[in-house]
Order: sequence, then C-alpha cells, then structure tokens
Amino acid sequence: REGSRVRKGELLVKIYDEDLQSQLRRAELQEKLLAEKLERQRVLLSKDAVSRESFDQLQTDYNVILADMNLLKVRIAETEVRSPFDGVIGFRYVSEGTYVTPNVKIAHLIDPSTLKLEFAISEKYISEDLMGKRISFETEGYQEEFFATVYAIDYRIDETTRTIGLRARYNNSDGRLVPGMFASLTLITDEKQNAIQVPTESIVPEMNEKKIWVARNGRAFLIPVVTGTRTSTVIEVLTGLSAGDTVLTTGLMQLRDNMPVRINVTE
Repeated sequence: REGSRVRKGELLVKIYDEDLQSQLRRAELQEKLLAEKLERQRVLLSKDAVSRESFDQLQTDYNVILADMNLLKVRIAETEVRSPFDGVIGFRYVSEGTYVTPNVKIAHLIDPSTLKLEFAISEKYISEDLMGKRISFETEGYQEEFFATVYAIDYRIDETTRTIGLRARYNNSDGRLVPGMFASLTLITDEKQNAIQVPTESIVPEMNEKKIWVARNGRAFLIPVVTGTRTSTVIEVLTGLSAGDTVLTTGLMQLRDNMPVRINVTE
C-alpha cells in the first residue's frame, strides 16, 4: 500500500505463478513415486534380483526429478519481489492483474532514515583530507542548518567543470527531509573551538575595511574587525570582538558612533 512501511524481506509483489505451482505439485508426486520404487529396487539389488544397470537408471531418474523440483522452486521464488531494506513505499505504478515485464517500474521504495548528498567542489581541494569532513546545508522549507559527513570521494576530475565529486551521509531518523530535495551546502574544511561568529548582515563594509556595530555601556560603537570563514548566515570574526560583546544587527543605517542605544533581545 502506498505510504506504508515495510521491513527487509517483506513481500511486496507476487507475480502469477499457478502454472509453476502445478508443475511443482506434479514433480513432487513423481518424486514420491520414484523414491518408493528406488527403495524397493535397492532391496532387490541387495538380493541380486535386479541388475545394477536398472538400479542406476532409476537412481538417475530420481536425481533428475529432484533437480527439476529445485529449478521450479527457484522460478517460483523469482515471482516474488521482496523489500531489499527497511523503507517506505511511495507511489505504486501497477495494480493487481497488470501485465509486467522486467523493465516495468512497479513502485518507489525509499529508506528515509539515511539520506545521501551528492555534490562537487573545485579540484584545488584534491590534496585536502576530505574523508569524514562535515558539511552544513540548508533546504527549502526549513530555516535552519543541517549537517552531514563525507563518506565517499570520486578523485576523477571532471574535464568540463574541473571539479571532483563527493558524497555525504545525513542521519534523517526523524524523517524531516525527503529524497530529491535540493540543498545549498558548505564544506567545512576546518573547525575551530570557541570561534566568534556573527550574522552576515551585521557586517558593515567601509572602504577597505569591515566593521561591526557593538553596544557598550548603552552606547553604539562602530569597530573594525577582521573576518574569516563565511557561510550563508554567519561569518567568523578573527579579531576586533571579544566574547560577550553585544553585536547590533538591526537599524544599522540609523546608528551613529557613541549614540545612546537600547537593546531589545529577541528569540
């Protein structure tokens, strides 16, 4: 059923197999008769009442019927499509009674618990130890960052784009994200402890400098800063700020140096 959860090995689709089942029942009857006859022949052979050639022929016939039965069981098993992993059934494309061939799409089956992100970066990073690095990414519909870990690297450089391909794995056990979503991502090549970050909109470019408005003792001051790593939402401040400084992010156009300000804290 569309939208239902299935376990690994659970039967998803059963193809009509009554003809194969009939052949198997017939073979089982033949096997039973041959087994009884073979046992009688074995007793007679021990008494030299039948020839070895006759017994061997019957043994061969019995082995053939066993092989036929095994082949039929394999073919019957091939009429069953079972789930290769725990997952959720998406859209179904066939109904009961539909004629299908090997290339017919039956349904979508996805495992939403773990998602894979595929992306490319410039060849200049090929010397970096990228395996296990974290990436941060954002998607439509969520005003927050998610994090994944690089688990595979394709070191072949694309001749057209001059990039290398990477894949990252995201733990989606809560099921919030779905396969096929587009993501805007940042590869985190270096992580620092106790780094100072501020919202990107708080940076004020001025000539060849970058400055930030801060509040100290109830007054606004425009101070120069040196910035580092940047994402779409925050930017690292290397020098100029100290932990605990109050950074002003709104009403920046109305501010003047040493101007009295009142801080409204918003969640």
